[in-house]
This record gives sequence, structure tokens and C-alpha cells, in this order.
Amino acid sequence: MNVEEGELEMSTELRTYRDLYRDIQDSFVNNLAHALRVAGGVSKSGEVSNMSKGELAELSDLSKGTVTKLTTTAATQDAKPDLETICKLAFALNISPAFLLMTARDWKFILQAFGTLQMLGNPEGEKEKPLIKILADAANAQTPSDAAKKGLEFITELRGDDYSTDEREKQQKGILALTALAQLAIKRDSSIHKMEAIALGVILGDRDLVKKTTNLNSQTGEFK
Repeated sequence: MNVEEGELEMSTELRTYRDLYRDIQDSFVNNLAHALRVAGGVSKSGEVSNMSKGELAELSDLSKGTVTKLTTTAATQDAKPDLETICKLAFALNISPAFLLMTARDWKFILQAFGTLQMLGNPEGEKEKPLIKILADAANAQTPSDAAKKGLEFITELRGDDYSTDEREKQQKGILALTALAQLAIKRDSSIHKMEAIALGVILGDRDLVKKTTNLNSQTGEFK
């Protein structure tokens, strides 16, 4: 690889990082704004009420100006909350901090993952049998590394021939990482839960951040 090719590759990776950052930035503001619309609770008449920015500021121990800045969709690029701020907001809304950073594409991956888990929970075809065998081996693995390697086998078996070597090499870091995290989360739980967690971690790690398959309209939250 010559110097120009190396610089072009670095430039592409930097643009990809910036695209990801903007997606998360837009999603954070929209997620927070949408959560506020229903976070006020349910009245005696059954109506869902919104949580005011002032109430969120009080519950999260943040200034009203900070909350206003973080919920103004017209200025999403100004929203740069630190981890402590995200945790305060999540605590006030009684949700996981991770959900405030979820993009629409992340939700799509989760829905696909649960669809696969449902298939494995009710196996009807020959294809599911080797998948369950791989997951069982992963659940009984002695180390996270062994379980993660089984995760790569699982996604290869699931995707079939269409899951090319080049694509697998680009995505395997995410698959390995998410498999290890999923295993860590329930390491003391039953084998069946370990199997489900490993499958979930593998599928969530099965993404390609360079080739964006889905664009998010940050104003509507819809796929286009």
C-alpha cells in the first residue's frame, strides 16, 4: 500500500467514525425528547403525560439550561453530554443509560436478534440443530475466548455462503467483543440463558460500520 492509498483509507475511516458519532448524537437528543413525552406517568383518567424539562432537571440534578440544550433537536451537534450526565438523565427516567445512546439501526439489530432467538427456542428445521449445538458448546466453554470463537462459528452457520470471508473478517472484532460481554453478563446463569446470551451477543456484533446499510432520518426516527 502506497502513501496515498494509506491516507485515503485513514480518511475513509475518519469519515465513518464521524458519521457514527453524528448518528449517536442525533439519536441521543431524539431519544431523550421522545422519552420525555411519556415519562410523566399515567393520570387517574388513563392519560399519559409528559415530563417537563424543569422536572427532568430537578430529578437529574442538572441545570434547566443543560437539559434544554440536550433536548433541542435543532441543535443536536451541540449535545455532547459526559458519562455522568447520561447516567443522571437515565436515573431520572428510570431506564438504562445505554438506551439513550441507541440508534434506530441498533434497535433493528436487536429486533433481528430476538427473531433468531425465537427460532432457536422453537427449532423446526434441520438448520437450527447445528446452531443449537454450537451454542451449547459455547455455553459450556471454559473461557470467554473459547465461547467467542464459537460465536464466530454460529454466525457463519447462520448466514451461510452469503456471509463472505471478507465481511466476516471486518466484523469479527465486534462479534467477538459482544459475545464476551454477553457471556460476562450472565456467567452464573443457566446453560440455556448462556446460549441465548451468546446468540444475542453474536448477532448484535454482526454489523459493518463502513458500509451503512440503513440511514436514519434524525428528525423522524424512521429508516429511509
